Amino acid sequence: MSDALHRRYELLHGGDTEAMRAEIARVQASGKPVVVVSACLLGVRCRFDGGDKRDDAAVARAAGGEVEILPLCPEVLARFGVPRPAITLSADGKSATDERGRDVTADLEAGARLADLIAREAGAVRALLKERSPSCGVTEVHGPDGVVAGQGRFALRLGKRALPIVSERAT
Repeated sequence: MSDALHRRYELLHGGDTEAMRAEIARVQASGKPVVVVSACLLGVRCRFDGGDKRDDAAVARAAGGEVEILPLCPEVLARFGVPRPAITLSADGKSATDERGRDVTADLEAGARLADLIAREAGAVRALLKERSPSCGVTEVHGPDGVVAGQGRFALRLGKRALPIVSERAT
């Protein structure tokens, strides 16, 4: 990930509302199409285990051409921290618990809501999200009994706005 993209991630996730707004305005003012990308796919070490899922090929295929990449991690925006306990969604997808048994539904939803707001404000036209994530899963998430069909909270929000979404597996 470039230094500029890493700086963008830091500005969007750092907790300084004014810095976040200024960065969103810079992205929007570029005049280029804006593509949301799950930050872990860009190499940001923001996953629950402190790692990343860098996938340069998927990012290149999904971003394509002259675009502004908007690196987002709804779970970091929710202030879960890195590393953090793994989160699973209930069988019906309506609630979320971490591996300690704590109900994190409201926090997960708050992170998804903030990520959606950032994407909307920046003018995102499509998204590349990390499959199986409780926030970003496009067609699969971790449920109580393993991987199940479903969508993460952020993916659901983007889908309700009819924003085109793909996972790194589908690119």
